[in-house]
Amino acid sequence: MIMSLACFALMLWLPIVGFAQGFWEKKAAADWSPQECRKLLTDSPWAKSRTLGNVLIEEIGNPASVDGREGNPWMSYSARFWSARPVRQAYVRQLQSARDFISLPPDQKLSIEAQNERMLRAEYPDRIVLVVICATNVDSYKRDLIRYWQTRPPAQWAMDTFLLTGKGRIKPLGVAVAPGAGDQLELNFPRSIDGQPVVSPKDKSISVELVHPDIGVLRSERILFTYKVKDMTLGGKAIY
Repeated sequence: MIMSLACFALMLWLPIVGFAQGFWEKKAAADWSPQECRKLLTDSPWAKSRTLGNVLIEEIGNPASVDGREGNPWMSYSARFWSARPVRQAYVRQLQSARDFISLPPDQKLSIEAQNERMLRAEYPDRIVLVVICATNVDSYKRDLIRYWQTRPPAQWAMDTFLLTGKGRIKPLGVAVAPGAGDQLELNFPRSIDGQPVVSPKDKSISVELVHPDIGVLRSERILFTYKVKDMTLGGKAIY
């Protein structure tokens, strides 16, 4: 499911410190702080981030067209397992904590909460779903990346985008790109091949591989996100 994050954009490149590991096991999702939700969505057993280029720390609120950004461009990618319930719990909790949501009329809140509940109850028995989100400090770079994603031939994804497990490189079943100015894509992979799970209990890690294209001065390169299976385990079962 492609989601709009226009009102809740993540500052992916800021360092995250000071949070105990495993809060998702120690606290109910309703008690997660906005900072904890952000950590789970960007740097956790189910989410990893990668930044290309040189990050230039700037004052919050500066427009993306200010002098200096073109000379210090960066682009961040965050890849999260949407089919893992903790990720959806963090996403929903983050929305509920946002000022825009809190100020909504009661009837609108109820409608959104009903949608969120359906999102949390969703099951993915036959596929693994990852959502990849991009962020950058140069508006034109983001537009170029979105245009690249939206105009890419469907067959191309199967040539350079993979889930890597003990089964080898697994091609996506399909890729959904957010419409309009959306900044994300959804990757769907099979949970099993020939009746066998693609992730074995013997696997120490699983990875996601995709290609960052030429965008401005940021040259094309392969990006690899790696997740430790043991860290993704809840209740004795690997969740992904």
